[in-house]
Amino acid sequence: MQSTKTNFVVSEITWDTDGEQVDLPTSFEIEVDLSENQNYEDIEQFISDELSNQTGFCHLGFATSPEIEKVYTKVIQAIIQKNGSFTVADVEADHSPYFPSKGRLSHLVEEFDEDGVKVFVYDPQSHSSDEIDSYYATYEEISDDQIEYILELAQKWQEQSEEE
Repeated sequence: MQSTKTNFVVSEITWDTDGEQVDLPTSFEIEVDLSENQNYEDIEQFISDELSNQTGFCHLGFATSPEIEKVYTKVIQAIIQKNGSFTVADVEADHSPYFPSKGRLSHLVEEFDEDGVKVFVYDPQSHSSDEIDSYYATYEEISDDQIEYILELAQKWQEQSEEE
């Protein structure tokens, strides 16, 4: 079972001290539970609140390492860890995420589990809608824009799971 927690190094903090001369830290390490904070805004707000809670001061901005967007895969995995594997059909997706490929065949991501995805290969020139092949891939092999779409699907899966 993978951890749903990620450590962020917060740096480049611009403190709001209202002109008061205060010796404040220039960086922090903050642990975020991605099962509770699942999108950019939630993660950013959690970090912001932690900075204020730990120092008593507000801030005007900060940078993180890793960048918040880079942890989307862990958020997807946390959702699946909690709610189980799912397919594009389970969430009635508008379309399947695509997987990079060469040639005329279509490689579509249609099943999602904690360790990766199952990609189905289709021949768009065929009269059949059956796949001609399938294989497993890791989340790291998927482009950032498709990971964002998979995160949307995973969040939809979580909403559906909570309604049941």
